[in-house]
Amino acid sequence: PTSKPRPLPTRRPRPPPTSKPRPAPTRPPPTKVVQKTSPDPGDESSGTVYSGPCELDDDKREQRITQKIEKYVLDNANDRTRSRELGHKSNTPLSATELALDWLINDDEMRLCPSDQNLIQRFIVATFYFSTGGDDWNECGRKDFGRKRNDEGASKCEDGGKWLSPIPECFWNGNTCDNKGSLVQIIMDNNHLRGEIPGILSQLTDLKILALEKGHLTGCIPESFGELINLKRLDLDYNKLGGQECILPDLSKLVNLEQLDLNDNPDLEGDLMGIRRLPKLLFISIHNTKFSGIIPQVLGSNASKLQVLTFHNTKIQGGVPESICNLLLDKGGKLHHLMADCTMECPCCTECSDNESLGSKKSSF
Repeated sequence: PTSKPRPLPTRRPRPPPTSKPRPAPTRPPPTKVVQKTSPDPGDESSGTVYSGPCELDDDKREQRITQKIEKYVLDNANDRTRSRELGHKSNTPLSATELALDWLINDDEMRLCPSDQNLIQRFIVATFYFSTGGDDWNECGRKDFGRKRNDEGASKCEDGGKWLSPIPECFWNGNTCDNKGSLVQIIMDNNHLRGEIPGILSQLTDLKILALEKGHLTGCIPESFGELINLKRLDLDYNKLGGQECILPDLSKLVNLEQLDLNDNPDLEGDLMGIRRLPKLLFISIHNTKFSGIIPQVLGSNASKLQVLTFHNTKIQGGVPESICNLLLDKGGKLHHLMADCTMECPCCTECSDNESLGSKKSSF
């Protein structure tokens, strides 16, 4: 052919991109949390540190969290809050552990990852919340809108600190953590707690104070509480604990225990043999219970700093041993309040109770 070929275009093509663009995420990435000590949950400079996503899809995250909870918590638990295996389909109501796991995976806005150091602790206290009817607490439950449920003034959580809120569990009302982020204190007095105390609280191994007085708690004091070797104060008075063959667990390992406050649980059974060798006891209050047995002689020998001992309106028999009397103030000790039934032989009691009239009077021994 005589026609010339058409020349190629002179414009240079655009160079290909040097890296493939990342697609936009379809949902906000979950964050993981590392706790640091902070006296004020609003102090951003020393509070929670966010260190990135789990890098797991939802199904894998749920699977791994469930496996971790089952391995490290529930396989070691001996309490009735776990009614069946997690994830098992059933028509019966969900147990407290199942409700806590479902909340942790699906509803907790903290979106913890399986590797987060406070995952298990957060699950345990969430189980406590559901086991004790947290949605019906007087204040500081997740449905707390700034006033107590009985409308008697503002809630303690008016400005934050509600349970199950998206802040570290150390800052939920009544909780205190040490500088490692481990719970050392749960104080939830007079807050309409009901249901049973979950035994997995005993896996909070650094716990020093558990105070749940003036509620409607039922059932047994978990046997596993005998493993809380750092516990200093067990305060469960004015509840409805006991019954169903419940007895006080063996507390002989609680060598740091200073206060045992169990009075006014009318169906609670037990004896003092399990605490007879605890050296740091300052306060023992078991009146208005079904405690039985005797006052061990060695209790006075070991608990040399005892300040209060009340056991009136119980089934305890026998007299008060001399070792207890020797702890009174006028004998150089620290015991200033010793109260028994007026019918009991107790020449050193500071006060006695007349069970028939449910009154008390100064000792006339």
